[in-house]
Amino acid sequence: MIKKMIILLITFIVVGYQILFIYGFGYLDGRKQIETLWKFHDFKPMAYSIWVLDHLNYKIIWLLPILSLISGIWAAWQSNYLKIFLGVSIPIIVVTALYAAVYISVLFIPA
Repeated sequence: MIKKMIILLITFIVVGYQILFIYGFGYLDGRKQIETLWKFHDFKPMAYSIWVLDHLNYKIIWLLPILSLISGIWAAWQSNYLKIFLGVSIPIIVVTALYAAVYISVLFIPA
């Protein structure tokens, strides 16, 4: 029971971060702010960063948090540790890839 609660808690936190990222950079002015930062420092972002930011306006991007939620719920009811690991790691990898698309480029800006 505790294992299921921990897996679901991790899943909900990760899905929450995915939703914040998609909404913040796709529908609010987060993209404008990051592009202003890039222009101010005369920095050319990586192609992956541009690709991710270009695709955030499509409605299909909302499948990522939904599929991550399904993956986490599926993992909570598994008894095999490999299946649990896969079910929890997929949402974590997705959220890491989304945030890395923007913030890795920002890290290359000299201080």
